[in-house]
Amino acid sequence: MKISARNQFSGQVTAIKTGPVHAEVVLKIAEGVELVSTLTQEGLEQLDLTVGSEALAFIKAFHVMLMAEDSDLIISARNQLSGKILTVQSARINAEVIVELADELRLKAIVTQEGLEELGAREGDSVRVVFKASNVLLGRRKLSRV
Repeated sequence: MKISARNQFSGQVTAIKTGPVHAEVVLKIAEGVELVSTLTQEGLEQLDLTVGSEALAFIKAFHVMLMAEDSDLIISARNQLSGKILTVQSARINAEVIVELADELRLKAIVTQEGLEELGAREGDSVRVVFKASNVLLGRRKLSRV
């Protein structure tokens, strides 16, 4: 499978909350690391997701924001994960930041160089990665027919 999203994770659905139009799905991608995704009821049915299902999550690096780990800011984004900056590849306008969330589990963020400098974040620093549930796209692998 080829897809342009820089962040691709597989995991198990641990919870589903349904509403009249939308659903919220929680996907465990590592011990202590869960992603929250919102999708339409129709999308939930098309993917045939249930608690215990295996699913894939895709997050574009441009949708990931960084916050200081000790920030006292309260925001509404459902996904706020703690991690440590492994690498920073700076460029003139944007920088690619790779954050380790758990052992070998890495998430990429593309942030402005100016924003990174204002945050003062460097390799080895603890940060929070933040992204909205609506920016987590879910998918499933097609089952092979025998």
